[in-house]
Amino acid sequence: MPVGRPKRRLIVDRTDIETRVWPEFGTADLLIGARTPIVYTMGLRHLLRLNEAVAGAVAEIGEAEGGH
Repeated sequence: MPVGRPKRRLIVDRTDIETRVWPEFGTADLLIGARTPIVYTMGLRHLLRLNEAVAGAVAEIGEAEGGH
C-alpha cells in the first residue's frame, strides 16, 4: 500500500497523548489529540519499535541540550 507524502504535525505542550490497551486483541491505541486527532492501533511488535525510536530521539535531544 503506498504511503504517500508524510504530513508534519506539531505536538505542543497542551496536546493530549493517551494510550488504551486492548488485551483481548493484543493491541494498544495511541491517541494524539492534536488539532486533527490521530489514533494509531499497534500490536506489541510495533509498540516496541515505536518505543525504541522514541527513546533514541529522547537520548539524542538530551545530549544536544547538555544531558538533560
